[in-house]
Amino acid sequence: MKANEFLAEVLQSSTCPTNFEEDYHYLQQYQSILQETLKEFHRVCEKNGINYHVTFGSLLGIIRDGGFIPWDSDIDTFVPISQREELVRALKQDLSDDYYAMCQETTEGWRSYIMRICPKRYNSAAVHLDVFYYCGAPNDEKERKTFCKKLIRCARIRFTKKVKIKEESCGKWKRALKLAAAKAIFGLYSGKKTDMVFERLIHKYPLEKSRYVVPTGFFADEYLIPIEMATGTMLLKSTIGEYRIPKDYDGYLQMAYGNYKEYPPLNDRIREVTNAVKRLKYFERIEENHNTRC
Repeated sequence: MKANEFLAEVLQSSTCPTNFEEDYHYLQQYQSILQETLKEFHRVCEKNGINYHVTFGSLLGIIRDGGFIPWDSDIDTFVPISQREELVRALKQDLSDDYYAMCQETTEGWRSYIMRICPKRYNSAAVHLDVFYYCGAPNDEKERKTFCKKLIRCARIRFTKKVKIKEESCGKWKRALKLAAAKAIFGLYSGKKTDMVFERLIHKYPLEKSRYVVPTGFFADEYLIPIEMATGTMLLKSTIGEYRIPKDYDGYLQMAYGNYKEYPPLNDRIREVTNAVKRLKYFERIEENHNTRC
């Protein structure tokens, strides 16, 4: 579905929100910024031999919609954990000055085990390309479930201990209270020990000896990907540029979404747009207030 088709569908519906067309054009400006961010990430990865691929909703958009999912507001990519250090070095050397990277290796107090690539002048919580790593997983199903629970626990502890409540809650007091309560609980855990456990886990099952891979974080138990499906990539030209995707993209998307050619209900798509616009405007106000004080 193209952006103009989606907009026309919403405007003709009985549930069209007030000022939706204005809000949607606002979101499209950020989508264009994200597309340029993906182009830069792709350039750095190809130059340095990083076998990344576009994943999750971003892959769905390229295959099903011919570009960006019209109601989406971020970019998702996958990189093998075995190339994590190579990626960090490549970005230090070759990433354009128009962008910055957020990761545990280079960013003090970074809240996550994933990496984010962000355009300068924008808050990383608002406008970002997410780099998810994948690692080898046990072949035995019972062992794999335990393994994934441990990965998720490490990710949750790190996130909760380091997240900034005001930034993450986006002005929602219930979300802020929930985060504060979680901080009180997970604040008792050692961040250093958690990081050591995480490092042991992600290297426990080498990719070359694994039949399956999983994301190294919150989504560890949601995606079980055959190793050849994750590592077998190719270049694909789309309306928004040339990017690396899984060779078996059809099987990949069926595994993740089932019948991925179907669209979510219209109200769900509208909600994604309105929520994204609220979040982006919230961070715009934060940046404006910061600049005013400076």
